[in-house]
Amino acid sequence: MKKLATSSLLLLSMASFAQNKDPRLTEIWQPEPKIVSPGKTAADAPADAIVLFNGKDLAEWQTDEGKPAKWKVEGDAVTVAKGTGIIKTKRPLATASYMWSGARQPK
Repeated sequence: MKKLATSSLLLLSMASFAQNKDPRLTEIWQPEPKIVSPGKTAADAPADAIVLFNGKDLAEWQTDEGKPAKWKVEGDAVTVAKGTGIIKTKRPLATASYMWSGARQPK
């Protein structure tokens, strides 16, 4: 019983020494993330967002050959135009998060 109490006391003291009081010793503090201003309303994009489709044109899109995208913009939607091929963003977006809103079923 004495051996168990001694072992328990030893383990508890080791655990308390293992805990650092200063979180900077165990946490990553750099690089500090930028503060991003939200949009004016919940429907607006944050200040640092790249708006790929504004509901009006395909200014941020191009064909595989780098030419302007020929898909159709009707209302606030984009529709594939037959025979025009694929489109891609003008900007390389390897690391990004995408927020797609306004998707709805055609009538």
